Amino acid sequence: MVERALAMNAEPLERITVQNPGDANATVVAVFEEPHGLRHRHPQVAFDGTSGAVIETLGAMKPAAGTFTAMVGLHEAHFAGPALRVLFFLSGAMGAAMVATGLILWTVARVPKPGTATRAHLGMRLVQALNVGTIAGLPIAIAGYFLANRLLPLGMAERKEAEVTVFFGAWILATLVPLALPPRTGWTAMLATAAALLAAVPVVGGLATGRHLLASLRAGDAAFYGFDLALLGLGAAFAFAACKAAGLRRRPLAERPRPGSVAAQH
Repeated sequence: MVERALAMNAEPLERITVQNPGDANATVVAVFEEPHGLRHRHPQVAFDGTSGAVIETLGAMKPAAGTFTAMVGLHEAHFAGPALRVLFFLSGAMGAAMVATGLILWTVARVPKPGTATRAHLGMRLVQALNVGTIAGLPIAIAGYFLANRLLPLGMAERKEAEVTVFFGAWILATLVPLALPPRTGWTAMLATAAALLAAVPVVGGLATGRHLLASLRAGDAAFYGFDLALLGLGAAFAFAACKAAGLRRRPLAERPRPGSVAAQH
């Protein structure tokens, strides 16, 4: 059966799944690696588990399915080489930075000016907290998900659901906490929390599994040490952002030189 599947496809065999094992209606599905190209689609051949006859092959796609697989291929960039993937990553990072700075600048432009009696209303406080929860809360949730993945017992019932619960619970908490804090304190606290949790993932993973960063480097496991180094780098970036947020000081408007003044000219 496997030989027949390999003869029917030029791509390497990726996995074999058995549906309804031990049953008269058992089906064996051979899944192959996707061919190089824009469309993200794995060739598949389904066999009857009893007779070995070919039941179905993944043939030509309809236009809607072809469009869907092309969009998935663009999103995952399986067709791209390392250099192009780096460019995709940098483009995504710059787009995320543009959205984040836009959210912050929108609220800064609407903060009551120093010396005025107007106070930020509830809507403004809510938007400020949502900004913190979006920019700093999502990394906190991701780090919480990975920590739960490494700390929850392997035999735990509904383990996957518990990991997802930790993800959304951490995200919601990171959005609610800034509501009770001044905006600058909320930014500093959540950015520092994101830095600590992201840096903790490789440490906890090494303690829980024994596959720490040095062991991965010695073994040449690029997927493992690349993941750990990426999280440590992100943790360092968020720690730097937390330090900048903690040291940020706004100068009163009265101290700023006016256009045309002697201080502005010098």
